[in-house]
Amino acid sequence: MCCGCLGGLFVILVLIVGWVLWLVAATGITSVPLLSRAAYEEPKPLRVVKAGEALKIPFDSEALHAFEGIEFKEGEEPSAEQLEQFEQFFDEEALKDLFVQLDDLGGSLSANRFNFVVTEEMLTGSLRQAGTNSTPDQQKDTWVDLTQAQVAISEKDGLEVFLPLARNAQHSAIRVYFTPRVTDKQELDMDLREIWVGNMRIPSWFTGPFNEGLFRKAVAGMVPELAKYARIEELTIEEGSIALRGTLTEAFRGL
Repeated sequence: MCCGCLGGLFVILVLIVGWVLWLVAATGITSVPLLSRAAYEEPKPLRVVKAGEALKIPFDSEALHAFEGIEFKEGEEPSAEQLEQFEQFFDEEALKDLFVQLDDLGGSLSANRFNFVVTEEMLTGSLRQAGTNSTPDQQKDTWVDLTQAQVAISEKDGLEVFLPLARNAQHSAIRVYFTPRVTDKQELDMDLREIWVGNMRIPSWFTGPFNEGLFRKAVAGMVPELAKYARIEELTIEEGSIALRGTLTEAFRGL
């Protein structure tokens, strides 16, 4: 092979390695000499949110671990058998407690209807409580520090989940952006819009499988169970909160 060809291949290799190192530096996962100063800036949330009262979650604490082991094809809805697997982790009494809690926190709950406001402080408190309740082994294995996590709600950006990386000297964080909506079936759904790690936006070809993976499983498992007890007619995203209005089913009144 001629010297010019070898030189060209070497330049291409250097460019590829440099590009990869730049991406790594931009994430803030680790410090890359010479590059981190230019590629990385400590990420900030939309605003700092104080933790409020944690919400009662109607799912077993082992639910997410169970979701990981349930497989269904991309673009398909879970089967009846898989929905039964999801159902076993759903706590009906905890759902009733959640509705009563939201009523006490300024909402409205009658025999047939509900009108709730879920604030970013409530969601932040719930995230941080999950981190506080995790075992030392779980905290050791996790990439993120839930005890410092937060949720901000914006009319423009929807929900921003800010997850600081655990044991990270660069103070990097994962930022996940969702848009909640109500489907034609009056069920809650969540669209995953963007994921950022540090200063690097994760490309859509990578976030697509994530949306179809654990996140979609969690939504798919939660929505049918919630739909048995409540029908959401209206969802309004406001600055700092989400308003939910709808009707309660006979099943909820029987709890």
